[in-house]
Amino acid sequence: MVVGLLTIVLFPPEERIVFLVSSLIFVDADTVTYKDIPMTWLEHIAPADKFSTFLGRPKKGFSETGFITFNLQMPQAKAFFNRWQQYYDQDLWKNLKGFTDSFTYDAARIDTTERSLDNDLNDGRFLGYRGSKHPFVNSELGEYMDHLKGDRKDAKNSKESLKVKWEHDHWK
Repeated sequence: MVVGLLTIVLFPPEERIVFLVSSLIFVDADTVTYKDIPMTWLEHIAPADKFSTFLGRPKKGFSETGFITFNLQMPQAKAFFNRWQQYYDQDLWKNLKGFTDSFTYDAARIDTTERSLDNDLNDGRFLGYRGSKHPFVNSELGEYMDHLKGDRKDAKNSKESLKVKWEHDHWK
C-alpha cells in the first residue's frame, strides 16, 4: 500500500486526474495520534477490496469525515472525486440536508459507488452495535488516534466519550 497524505485537495478537470499513489488517507487536523501506527493496521483498516473507509453515523444522518480512506486503484475513484467536486462547483450541496463536507462526501459516495465497496467502521463489528456519540474513539481508530473536536481540544482527550477501555496513557 502506498499512502498519500494531503491536507488540501484541489480537483482538476476529469481528464487531468492522475493518481500517483494507491491510497489516500484523510485525517482531520484536530486528530492526535498517540502511538505509532503499523502499516499492517492501515492495510486492515483500508482493505484493498473496499473503495472508502469511514465512520457512518446513521442516527445523525451523515458520516464522520475526520478519518476517511480512499482506494485510488479502483475504477470508481475518478468518478467519485469528480462527483464530489460537482457538489461544490455546481452548488449541488444546496440540495442536501446539510452543508458540510460530511453531506457532500456521503452524497458523492452514494452516487458513484456500490454499498458493497463501503467500509463503515461504525457498522457494529467493533462495539457490537452501531452509533455511539463519538464513533471515532469507540472504533478501531481509538487504539491509535483521538479526534479532539470542540471542548475535547481543551480536555486533551475524549475519555468522557469512551465506551471502550483503551489502555494507553493518553486516556488517563
